[in-house]
Amino acid sequence: MQTFFREVFAPAHAAFAVFMLIGAVELLIIYSIYWFRRKRMKEGEETTGQVVDVVSGRGSKGGTVSYPVFQFRTYLNKIVTVQSKISSRPSLYKTGDEVMVIYNPEKPERFVIRGDKRYRLVFFILGGIALAFFIIGVIGLVPVLKTVF
Repeated sequence: MQTFFREVFAPAHAAFAVFMLIGAVELLIIYSIYWFRRKRMKEGEETTGQVVDVVSGRGSKGGTVSYPVFQFRTYLNKIVTVQSKISSRPSLYKTGDEVMVIYNPEKPERFVIRGDKRYRLVFFILGGIALAFFIIGVIGLVPVLKTVF
């Protein structure tokens, strides 16, 4: 086993081990976000909501980004208005758009939008990058793995 770790962390293979580790951690984080979102969709209450405003803000790179503000009514007849924490450029929502909201009955400000395009885009982009890192790491470590196994 010591030989394996010596080989993996040899200067020639260390970069590939780091790539594989970064990819694995990213994939784990993306999967946990996906799992949390699926759990909320299965256990939450569903209602119709509406985009009541689209707030403009400054992005991390200086451009203008849009944050939709969603409003919906819970089964207890409470009106909830929440600005999304996820922005987009250009805005994927317009004021007046209807959306299907799935919310936590105990904390209605914790909700997901059914069919939210922003999450799909984030999952595909970040998941693709993470998978590429992981695959590059594995391919680079194949010679080491062949000697051990």
